[in-house]
Amino acid sequence: MKQRLEDLFNRQLLHQNTADQKAELLVLMADPAHEEQVKTLLHAHWEGFDAEADDTENIFQPKQGEEILGKLLENHIYPDQQLTRKVKLWTRIVVAAAAVTAIVFGIWFYTLRHFEGSEATRNLYTSDIAPGKNTATLKTADDKIVQLSDTRTGVIMKDGSVVYNDNTAVIGNAELKLLNRKDNRSLGNLKMTLSTPRGGTYNITLSDGTVATLNADSKLIYPASFANSSERRVKIEGEVYFHVTKNKQQPFRVEAMGQITEVLGTQFNINAYPDEDGVKTTLIEGSVKVSSLRRGRTWKSRTLKPNQQSTLSADNGLEVKQVEPTSIIDWKNNEFYLDKLDFKLAMRKIARWYNVEVIYSGSVPDNLEAGGWIQRSRNLSDVLKAIEAAGQVHFNIEGRKLYLSK
Repeated sequence: MKQRLEDLFNRQLLHQNTADQKAELLVLMADPAHEEQVKTLLHAHWEGFDAEADDTENIFQPKQGEEILGKLLENHIYPDQQLTRKVKLWTRIVVAAAAVTAIVFGIWFYTLRHFEGSEATRNLYTSDIAPGKNTATLKTADDKIVQLSDTRTGVIMKDGSVVYNDNTAVIGNAELKLLNRKDNRSLGNLKMTLSTPRGGTYNITLSDGTVATLNADSKLIYPASFANSSERRVKIEGEVYFHVTKNKQQPFRVEAMGQITEVLGTQFNINAYPDEDGVKTTLIEGSVKVSSLRRGRTWKSRTLKPNQQSTLSADNGLEVKQVEPTSIIDWKNNEFYLDKLDFKLAMRKIARWYNVEVIYSGSVPDNLEAGGWIQRSRNLSDVLKAIEAAGQVHFNIEGRKLYLSK
């Protein structure tokens, strides 16, 4: 592990680390077991660093100062250059993991991968809220609503029935036969709806083998079977990640808020929350064609390459840009990756997962920016404590309302 830390450290000095490698480095540096090695590495690469000085004894403590170690890593001066200013090392390195590049109005979060929320942390708030979980409902074609098990992570459409991913039955053939639908052609006319509430997530494997993962407050409308159909068409609301099974003869199409995404076989994410700025489609692997719709007809189309994201705006504008997918599909890995994210957008992500309403006071600036990553498996109080450590905002929890002030 020590060799891994040194390798990643040296790569960081050359600005060769990916976002994931940078995150791994900072987690390793945050481990007190590596304190001596970290001090040795810093001493070797930064003039003026004194591992025995009083102001460096708290490298692994949340002590405030002028700079953060993350900024020091980003602004390394190579050996052939002169270091002209002294940088004070302050704050726990886990904060550096959440603040690789500091900005004037930044809100930077602790990394909570190895953070254990204490009783003292939770006592800072009058109440606390547990994180979201695996929970969803399934609406059948005859409008029967089934509350799916919280102890399972997903369901599978299988031979005209629905089973959990451990093969235990949810809806059997007998129930489908009650609708007088007996063959695959009729099953294709049965529209099912999988819905997650705020604070919920769930997986589904569709009849063709395509896997869809729903984020909180999302919905997937799909047929019980794609057999004997010229296309595989589904409709979503909210945010869904798709891993589509390849089938050139039967294109997979996703409809979302005036947009159609067409694929043959690929992995991509669609964010179509009504309270966000347009429909965002992010391609992870393969190729997709994104089209805007006007009066039911295709209006504008763009083809995406991996690591590109399209945004369909309210006026039917369709823009494409290069993105870092880590910050887009963080939720699928049960994390919030919030690097350089608008603060209020970050809070909307947090609010959906913890099922809270965020209420801002007039004193909160509009130009705050978030950063870092946070595990979604932590209680809300742990997350809020990490945010408050930056000294920019304060929170108060009252029931399901989260009050935010300067």
